[in-house]
Amino acid sequence: RSHLFSEINSTISAKSLAGPWRMDGTLRLDGLRTTVTASTGKAEGNGQMRLRLKADPDAYPLVIETDGNAGIVNGAAAYSGQFKISGADKNSAELRGTDGETVRVSAGKPDPGFRLNGKFSLDHQKLGVDEFRFETGPLDNPYTADGKASVDLGLKPSFAIEANGAQVQFDEAVGAEAGAGLTLDQRIAAFEQALLDMPRPTIPGTVEVKLPAVVVGDTTVRDVHLSAEPVDGGWSVKSLAATLPGRTTLEADGMLVLNLEGHFGFNGSLLLAVAQPSG
Repeated sequence: RSHLFSEINSTISAKSLAGPWRMDGTLRLDGLRTTVTASTGKAEGNGQMRLRLKADPDAYPLVIETDGNAGIVNGAAAYSGQFKISGADKNSAELRGTDGETVRVSAGKPDPGFRLNGKFSLDHQKLGVDEFRFETGPLDNPYTADGKASVDLGLKPSFAIEANGAQVQFDEAVGAEAGAGLTLDQRIAAFEQALLDMPRPTIPGTVEVKLPAVVVGDTTVRDVHLSAEPVDGGWSVKSLAATLPGRTTLEADGMLVLNLEGHFGFNGSLLLAVAQPSG
């Protein structure tokens, strides 16, 4: 596979050819405009070099930062270390001042957005994330999920994500105030919007999620396991299992229809086994 760097408008400086180097500017990667900052250490005797990167893509409200060692391993470039991805401030906006410079203003207390950090390794064949931690919500009391992921960069690219999360308060997770008491219609609409807001994978892959419990109003759904794959028009649910009150087991598989034309629904099979009808 080939990738195109274009419209490179950057300042590059170095104290010597051996480094350290620094780069500040913008470029387009496969058409996606991104602000990039990079800095290196000096080249070491083993061919390794410390490399720090920060990328702020225009098309997505996030910032990507990496810090690790880059070099040539078995004749191919490789880079490994720590990474951090942070959601942008949702309560801020950019205005252009009288001097033409862009000024960022905030409409209130900054929303910390989501945070994702962990360890990675990258070469020409694969991006591996050996471990990651996802956080969202208040910094002093965030919701967290841990997992691992990989992206195959070969001729047939694909991805795989496995995550184990903590208990989820559904109403708060979809943006409602604590104790708001959403109706069923409101919960369905909020769930649909949350799915629409999720990034759409452009390559095949699998997502595996395990949650100990999901609290929906005064109902607790336990042992939630989900396996799904992105497809045109939504998600293919390979398996969904959960335990409901009354020792009720829920199992499902099928197609979760989701598109911008307003079609939302589930087509597939559903099994509901009630072991204790009286509760």
